[in-house]
Amino acid sequence: IWKGTYYCSQGETGVTLELYKYGNNSKTEFYGTFEFYPITSASNALYGKYSVKGHIVGNNIIIKPNEWIIGRV
Repeated sequence: IWKGTYYCSQGETGVTLELYKYGNNSKTEFYGTFEFYPITSASNALYGKYSVKGHIVGNNIIIKPNEWIIGRV
């Protein structure tokens, strides 16, 4: 689980990224959720959450959106 912020057209936005590996033998494939939300009451950020899938290639983590769980931008 990683929590932080990022900047986009909505301004500074909070994010929680949760990743879980596939099965017991996988060292490179994972699934999870990407959740974004306003971090202050003055924020223009929307709230949303979608599932993600991905894999590791060398030192790079490739994360791809899968489907919306809550919200839609």
